[in-house]
Amino acid sequence: MATILTPDYSNFIGSPITVPVQAGSPDGATFHRVRIMVTINNSGTSFEFSTPVSSGGETVRFDISSVFRAFAESHQYAPALPVGNTYPNMSAVITAYDDYMVDGEEHRGTGESTTTISPFYCGHLTDMERLQGFRYPATGRYSRKPTSSPELAFIGYESLQPGPCVSEVGPVAPAVTAVTVSAGFASGSNLYGIPAPRDGYELRFINSLGVHENVFLASLPTTEAAIQTDRYVIARQETLDTFSRGTTRKHSNHRSYHLTAGPLDREWQQWYIDEVLMARWAWLRIGGNYIPCHVLPDETIQALDRQKGGVLTVSITVELDIEGSPI
Repeated sequence: MATILTPDYSNFIGSPITVPVQAGSPDGATFHRVRIMVTINNSGTSFEFSTPVSSGGETVRFDISSVFRAFAESHQYAPALPVGNTYPNMSAVITAYDDYMVDGEEHRGTGESTTTISPFYCGHLTDMERLQGFRYPATGRYSRKPTSSPELAFIGYESLQPGPCVSEVGPVAPAVTAVTVSAGFASGSNLYGIPAPRDGYELRFINSLGVHENVFLASLPTTEAAIQTDRYVIARQETLDTFSRGTTRKHSNHRSYHLTAGPLDREWQQWYIDEVLMARWAWLRIGGNYIPCHVLPDETIQALDRQKGGVLTVSITVELDIEGSPI
């Protein structure tokens, strides 16, 4: 019978979740394949994977991470922390079978091996972390924020602190704590509170490990309004003093904020590039409201340049998802 061996995974659905299965050894089989059924416990939906094997006892591997990603795509994040800090988590039951043919007779679904794998959370490991053998971020938290230098935060605002991450044996569910920023250093924290400047903004986003995080940007060089215009003609029956006239329809006056983070050290600059610029879900705080937005990174970003003596910075363009003046 097909036997499920120890699955290899990191509990993040954005990384490969590999299930090795050892095929059975039916006598005289002219055709033989291994088939697995993956049932998501949260929804009861089942997905099937199969692959042919060339000999009995052969081990084949299935990457089933796409099953979890398809299920998680329907989850809608909000800027506020979820009630009870519950983030999407999934588990699955995997059942393996042998399908083979002997003397022209088909044998389908023979033998059965079942295992349960859980839990899985939204997020992914970077290729570099996978290459270095990390199952979880080296910081031991659901965050990759560096601690090489203090993080500037605005007094009176909330700083979102992802909780302890996991051990190699038992992962802990994601949890984020909102800490009110006070002046100076908070006890046991890497935060340094400063008065909120006139052109200071909080950008709240879902980081690459699937939990809420935020960053404070104290500089606003420029804003833009990208208005689209469609030209057309209103046709009328013309007389000596009545004419058809040209007009326009204007729409999509989304505001863009060109922000600059810095000065930064090398670790913080890399974090901005890999986390903030790559964020899929983001909100900009304007007037006490969190406005949905998206971050638009340049195609090429210049990071460290030893030939120049200037400080390290990162330029961030944030475009609001809704129309109208934010003032």
